[in-house]
Amino acid sequence: MVKIETETLPKLSFPTRFHEEGAKNLATEKMVKSKKKLKMAKKVMLVWTFLVLGLAIMVLGSTHENNITCQQALTDLLPCQPFLTAAAGADQPSGPCCLGVQIVFQAASTTQIRRDLCVCFKNAAAQFGVKPDRAKQIPTLCNIALTIPIDPSINCST
Repeated sequence: MVKIETETLPKLSFPTRFHEEGAKNLATEKMVKSKKKLKMAKKVMLVWTFLVLGLAIMVLGSTHENNITCQQALTDLLPCQPFLTAAAGADQPSGPCCLGVQIVFQAASTTQIRRDLCVCFKNAAAQFGVKPDRAKQIPTLCNIALTIPIDPSINCST
């Protein structure tokens, strides 16, 4: 029988540098994935915040007592902008657009409010490049019976 002395054999060791770099790369990959997930979560939270804020504006804007302002009306009608400006792919007013028109029409309950909104809409239409023929189509396309005409040449004082 042959006796082998363990002190004379070379010690086997794994390349620790390789393992350390692999561990660092793995940790880096996990950190990058974690950061991406965090960024995505922040984006989702931001979207939800804007949705909740938009809903709050719509609810609060529609519950005020016969006192809708120009800014509130324009905010309610903001979803109509693609259709009104004939943006690509906006052949019909969207559901939120029709809802906004309904909200504004219901809030315009006095002659003075309707006159104020008339002036507001005329100014906004000129500023945002609203196509008059598109504006005239909204009541029909949204299935809303408006008692006031939508026409840029209307006299708001009457």
